[in-house]
Amino acid sequence: MSSLHYNHLTGSIPESFGKLKYLTRLSISGNNLAGPFPNFIKYWTSINSLSFYGNNFWGYIPPEIFNLSSLSSLMISDVETSPFSFPSFANITSIETL
Repeated sequence: MSSLHYNHLTGSIPESFGKLKYLTRLSISGNNLAGPFPNFIKYWTSINSLSFYGNNFWGYIPPEIFNLSSLSSLMISDVETSPFSFPSFANITSIETL
């Protein structure tokens, strides 16, 4: 697990994080990260836990997140976005925390 929560991180998430396709868990909650919501999450096909709350992201939350079949925990808040509707959760059969 990559746990970077509450480490006073600032800036945006580097695009190079998109290459971490075997990442299984990431918690970056409670920092001061800002910028567009990372679109590259859709490439993390092995991810099972994502925690992004308590930052200052904005923009489009990619609906492809809901196609990550291994995802069991998704914690997102504080994202300034246009109206967002949740797509079908049918592909996230292992979701336990939302």
